[in-house]
Amino acid sequence: MLQNESAVREQQTVDSIRDWFQGCPLVGNKYRFGIDYLGKNPIEYAIFMSPSNIETATDITGETYVKPIQELNFAFASREKHPADVLQALANYGFYDGIINWIVQQNKLKSFPEISSGKVISIMPGLTQYLFEAEASVGRYQISCKMKYRRSI
Repeated sequence: MLQNESAVREQQTVDSIRDWFQGCPLVGNKYRFGIDYLGKNPIEYAIFMSPSNIETATDITGETYVKPIQELNFAFASREKHPADVLQALANYGFYDGIINWIVQQNKLKSFPEISSGKVISIMPGLTQYLFEAEASVGRYQISCKMKYRRSI
């Protein structure tokens, strides 16, 4: 496969994940939603790709091959208001509880993004929500997710 084809596939996958999250009623299209970029002002969302292992195996003839089921790691992040107010911090965690519940529901419904490199089997949170970084009035919250898919290439 040419390097350009691979880059196009990766871009399409990330964009599909982003579009999938925009289908969540808690997220929608009201605020800016980036890929690998989150601005300084609330409220913004982003998908950040994380390193993922390419799972391989060796057959009985000694040939190494890429396994048909792969995982892709990514984070869903947001820039939220983060004042010293405890109620706002609780609301931020509540928002992420809702996102996690939505992801779990999408898995039950088998409602996943379409990706060019295969068929998505599941998307599940890998870590609970947490405050990734904080400044005086804004914070970056995020959850880590794992997408399993069956390779078609």
